[in-house]
Amino acid sequence: MDALESYYGYFNLLIGLFIALWIKLLFRRFNYTLFEILILMCYTLGVGTLFHALFGLAEGITGWEVERLGAAFSLIYFVVAGRSFFEGVGFGGVLKLLLAYMLGSLVMIFLVIGLYLLYHMNMGA
Repeated sequence: MDALESYYGYFNLLIGLFIALWIKLLFRRFNYTLFEILILMCYTLGVGTLFHALFGLAEGITGWEVERLGAAFSLIYFVVAGRSFFEGVGFGGVLKLLLAYMLGSLVMIFLVIGLYLLYHMNMGA
């Protein structure tokens, strides 16, 4: 797990790619390219990282446990930005955005676990 902490930016880009792929699949009726959606992901995940950093700093200074609020603000910002990007989507669009976020995160988690297991299986051989 040290690699996750050391290369957080790269993992953020990869998770953004997987979320963008799911968004492209779930929002097929919009004529946005994968790269346009990937730019949206880079921007929203970057702002989400800033939310995490600010709330983490506030937690470090005050001692109050507010880091989870940073995660909530990050997810809310993702939905708001996605909803304004895909104009005219209603509550179903919000659910699709949340589904894309969860599925993209799950794909990334499975990829990391799979690579970890593959690496350690080869190290033992």
